[in-house]
Amino acid sequence: MNRFPLNFDSSHSLHIVRAIASVLAVVLLGNSVALAAGAPKVKTAMDPVKLKQALAARGIGKSVKVTELDGTPVSGNLTAIRDDAFDVTLKRAAQPITISYSQVSKEGNGGLTTGAKIGRASCRERV
Repeated sequence: MNRFPLNFDSSHSLHIVRAIASVLAVVLLGNSVALAAGAPKVKTAMDPVKLKQALAARGIGKSVKVTELDGTPVSGNLTAIRDDAFDVTLKRAAQPITISYSQVSKEGNGGLTTGAKIGRASCRERV
């Protein structure tokens, strides 16, 4: 007498075991993908040396856009570059704000988008 409820000698029972294993695999895979997608992304600060070089290459008075570690975007004109921080004057503010290099997660172009630059360059070639 077989004490195990499933008889592995029959093909019908083997199909049931395979179906249960397949469903279990799909559920576990879906659960891990959902957990990975919902995990908060930890933003890290940019390398201060690279950020300072990028800002220096852009130049004082030029438009700049940075994203702080908390996700706050800051855009304005670059006013000063120091060893540990830089100043940005916001578009509608009189006084500049000081941003530490260690607080910046992303630095971007404060001016035109790449597509706009390409369009502008193609218009110049036609003239």
